[in-house]
Amino acid sequence: MRRVSAIALAAYALHFAWEMGQASLFTPMDRLPFWQATGWCARAAGWDVVIGAAAYLAATVAARRFLWIRQRARLPFAIYFAVGLGITIVIERWAVSVGRWQYHEAMPTIAGIGLSPLLQWIVVPAAIIALARWLMRPARASQ
Repeated sequence: MRRVSAIALAAYALHFAWEMGQASLFTPMDRLPFWQATGWCARAAGWDVVIGAAAYLAATVAARRFLWIRQRARLPFAIYFAVGLGITIVIERWAVSVGRWQYHEAMPTIAGIGLSPLLQWIVVPAAIIALARWLMRPARASQ
């Protein structure tokens, strides 16, 4: 359980750093006072961890094994990334359509979706997988 908590905490920290880094690419974030924007980023990072957990759970169901991350099977990894990206696309489309946020003119987009949120769901999960693989590696027998 400590390893799972460490992974979740690291995931939160990585997502929070990404959210803070991309905040100026969103309106109204670029106009908010620093601490208010930081609070929004903290909340967004929490939801990012929830999205990541849902993606991991979907991969777990497909692999029929909680520690699928130890294996080299491609399907669970593909599902993990696809679910995270899929949820992100749905949220981004919804948020922009209802005016929850808008992209700043500096934000590059792909099919109307901000590039930074899309990259977040490739880069951050890849780093989390690398960390999780390292933390979840089987203990070596002492010689």
